[in-house]
Amino acid sequence: MKAIALGTAPRAGTAMRRAWTALPGTWHREVIIGPFRPCALPCLAWGRTLPRERGVKAMGERRWRPHTREEYVKALKLMQKGLSVRKIAEMLSVPIHTLYDWRKGNFKPVAAWWEAKPSLELAYALGALLGDGTVVKKRSGHYIVRLVTKDYKFAYEVSHALSTVLCKPLKLPKKDKAQKSKSALWVIQYYSKAFYCWYRELQEQLQNGSVKRLRRYIEHNKNKQIVRAFLRGIFDAEGSQYYNGRRRRIKLVNTNLTLLRYIQHLLSHYFSIPSRIDKCGKAYTLVIDRKAATNRFLREVGFTIVRRQNGTPGPQIP
Repeated sequence: MKAIALGTAPRAGTAMRRAWTALPGTWHREVIIGPFRPCALPCLAWGRTLPRERGVKAMGERRWRPHTREEYVKALKLMQKGLSVRKIAEMLSVPIHTLYDWRKGNFKPVAAWWEAKPSLELAYALGALLGDGTVVKKRSGHYIVRLVTKDYKFAYEVSHALSTVLCKPLKLPKKDKAQKSKSALWVIQYYSKAFYCWYRELQEQLQNGSVKRLRRYIEHNKNKQIVRAFLRGIFDAEGSQYYNGRRRRIKLVNTNLTLLRYIQHLLSHYFSIPSRIDKCGKAYTLVIDRKAATNRFLREVGFTIVRRQNGTPGPQIP
């Protein structure tokens, strides 16, 4: 670690780039962090911006992490009960200055900008995204919620659900010109950092074998309509109806065994529809093959896509 006096500029032509962090008093500390893409860091000594590593705070090499909505709500409740800020910081592992800003109302974490509330639209959109959707962060810094499908009606229903959930204007599906395929592909795309943070936490729990967070929004108050909307969304995304000889079957393919077992539980508990799960390579298939069960599924849950509901091939294009 090297210290220099105020007004001294860093040496040029060095192999390693340096980030300069302001320290109390008349001295600066030099932190060597290696090659990086520069971003702006205000420098009190020189009156200009100097590069620093992304994700590193100005007062050392402490890493920044996003705070969840649960941490924000719990911190405010503990403050209302009279606990000290220092005690809350130790309990939740949140910096003290962040808690002071939350208490003053200066800002709140990104995950708290938008609140997920159990509804038919959220359940349907969640089922569709867990099937065919993509929720990613781009290098440009955009947080994208995207779905690509062959069926226009399915894309429209998902877009309508997402616009209601995110409180944004409805976007009509557009043709995906980048994809080279014989049939037309329809794309819907929304931007939301708060939804991205919420969805990634839910997806990580599913990958770790837990459905506790997902169950909170799907089985809210044991509402059968919300469960039906979720099942319809995921079967619209990855489900199909086909004939094996004269017997009609319905199947759902997914790589997450925990999710398929949860769907199997919902079908059995709420609609009395028996099913089984088979392993097909790296994926798993949920199959409904009994005649009474397939008829009950089409009557109680069903598909939004008409060709799947009727068992006829061909995409829907308006």
